[in-house]
Amino acid sequence: MERKIFFGSNLKYYREKCGLTQKQLADKIGYTEKSISKWENENGLPTLEILTRLADLFGISLDELVFENNDLQYFLGIDGGGTKTVFRLVDENGAVIGTVQKGSSNPNDIGMENAFTVLKEGIRQVCRGIPYGKVSMFAGLSGGGLTGDNAKVLHQFFGEFGFASYENGSDVENLIALADRDKCALVIMGTGFIVYALNGNKRKRIAGWGQFFDEGGCGYTLGRDAITATMRYEDGSGEDTVLAQLLNNRIGETAEAHLAKFYQGGKRYIAEFSDLIFEGVKLGDKVARDILEKNMAFAAIMIDTAVRELASDERIPVFISGGISTGQEVIFPLIEKYAKEKNRQLIRLEQEPVEGALRRARRIYEDYKKGERDL
Repeated sequence: MERKIFFGSNLKYYREKCGLTQKQLADKIGYTEKSISKWENENGLPTLEILTRLADLFGISLDELVFENNDLQYFLGIDGGGTKTVFRLVDENGAVIGTVQKGSSNPNDIGMENAFTVLKEGIRQVCRGIPYGKVSMFAGLSGGGLTGDNAKVLHQFFGEFGFASYENGSDVENLIALADRDKCALVIMGTGFIVYALNGNKRKRIAGWGQFFDEGGCGYTLGRDAITATMRYEDGSGEDTVLAQLLNNRIGETAEAHLAKFYQGGKRYIAEFSDLIFEGVKLGDKVARDILEKNMAFAAIMIDTAVRELASDERIPVFISGGISTGQEVIFPLIEKYAKEKNRQLIRLEQEPVEGALRRARRIYEDYKKGERDL
């Protein structure tokens, strides 16, 4: 049987294991940082002399450096949001083999067949020929576990890859793995908005009704409100606002002239303008401030609902994630301002959600090995 060359990923693994940067390794063998990067990206092999020098440096055999280690297990985590889908593959030692980012994989937004295409391309690209039978996978996907038969359809799709073990569910599963608490609230403030009250195995979903019904707390509503405020200023029915200048500078025309493009772009496109609200607040714009306050007041009501659901003598940790949460220095004080339930603590989840998916993938594999879980 022909043995598969895995020099690129092996080089990266042993370099990181030795605590070396690409430049530091290049200096040690008399090559350039660009050469190390090229090799790690599977773009060619160095000479036998350099291969030998690298093997000696790492204290391993040439075989271990160049060829696939058949005993190594890999873990694939997938985090699918309303805007992007992140794929990350690591080996059993935690070394990152690769990370790939694609667009949205939410089947409710782009359709199931398009979601399959995004997921298939991402999996194939990040695995780069590693046998799927050596990969344990968890995919936490927006729209992948709460609506209709999506979870079942996606499970069947992932089953066709032949993974060593696998599971899929909602993107909230990734955050649950990161929070690692029996009792807490989880808030996603990304393109969309949703809150979960978690108590052991019990979960209560709060809001997360989609762009037609949610009233705030997410990229879509902030972007929509920025566009609306601009159009109202332009037609004379609204207040003067710096948002008009910020928006028009970005799109290169008036909001009214751009109206058809807003509709064509849809929810994800509109959410791209959410950052204008934060920029407007920094510039002291009253309209931007009012919009942000309205959105965070809605978020506070939903968080209050979760805290009441989890009634406890101890403070309830409220973990907040998503792109909007990066503005925590602005939004946290506003949530505090409007929240009535004070027995809680706001905490931003700093780790990437895909890291939660990797934790789930590892647990699934361990349970599967112990016979505690079936595929």
